[in-house]
Amino acid sequence: MANTNDKTPKQMTNYKNMFSPRGRLNANTFSMPRVVFLIIFVYVLFFFGWWSYSQYSQMTEVEEMRKDLLITQMLNRDKTIDLESIFNSVEYQNIEQQSSKSRLNVMLGTVSFFLMLVLGLWFVDRGFRREIALANQQRNFLLSITHELKSPIASVRLILETFRKRELNRQQTIKFANGSLKELDRLNHLVNNILLAARVENANQWSAEKLEMNEMIENILEQIRNKYPNVRFSARFDGESNFIVADPTAITTIAFNLLENAVKYSPPDQAEVQIIVRQKRGRVFFKVADKGIGITDEDKARIFEKFYRVGSEDTRKTKGTGLGLYIVKQIVKAHNGSIVVRNNIPSGSVFEVTLPVA
Repeated sequence: MANTNDKTPKQMTNYKNMFSPRGRLNANTFSMPRVVFLIIFVYVLFFFGWWSYSQYSQMTEVEEMRKDLLITQMLNRDKTIDLESIFNSVEYQNIEQQSSKSRLNVMLGTVSFFLMLVLGLWFVDRGFRREIALANQQRNFLLSITHELKSPIASVRLILETFRKRELNRQQTIKFANGSLKELDRLNHLVNNILLAARVENANQWSAEKLEMNEMIENILEQIRNKYPNVRFSARFDGESNFIVADPTAITTIAFNLLENAVKYSPPDQAEVQIIVRQKRGRVFFKVADKGIGITDEDKARIFEKFYRVGSEDTRKTKGTGLGLYIVKQIVKAHNGSIVVRNNIPSGSVFEVTLPVA
């Protein structure tokens, strides 16, 4: 029986091109439909402009003919009447008023149609760009999830093959076993994030418990310091206690995602993360500040979108799937809170989560 995993060189080339920079969707991907639409748009605009000009010219001609006819009729009735009297007559003024209204209607119709046409073009073009952005986000997600899934699987496979082919002493066995567990934890975290992303849009799934934020953050910091021993974590708590009503799993997820995100985008040799918990005006503020590369203003408006990551998978060095901040945003929203991101001084970013006080 043929192996279904075997691929011909042509199939491998096609698969490779799907994820190459050349295969990335961009503005030119929809160039033909956009060009056709622009041609139709210009044609309709030109045709309507020509029609409006024709209508305006015809109305001007009809107006002149009516005026000439009125002048002729009034001169036939009274040979002594002068042109100034004719121009000041009620009949002549009525013709001018009717003509002015007709010209104004044509002008208003032309301007309204032009504005509607331009607005329609803008909406269609924005739709094209959104589809392109969504396609790129999905492509980046597929690339990142493929890498994130294959890396731990390959590592565990290599360790198991080592166990099968070599006789190891106890120290080596423990070392390799710990490496396998670490990779499996990474894989489990990834799968949980994907499952959590599918659940967080339901705001009614979270429980409501009275939690003390200071104690929770201290426990989380103890765990994350063990995971990142080279990172300098500092915490500041304003007030002896800061109580909120929330789901403990949800708050833990928020804290872990923000802290790991701060570590991920900080320089490895000088990673420093500060956590601040304070209470003000019936709200509890939880801040995570780093001194990393920071976030541009353009990306700040999009980092909470599902699958969105800064840059592209072809140039990005950090690991991730673009789900962490999306999950944080949805959880905060479900708890009637808010989250904002600001620039840290002199470098880095500050994420601030606001939740109601218990």
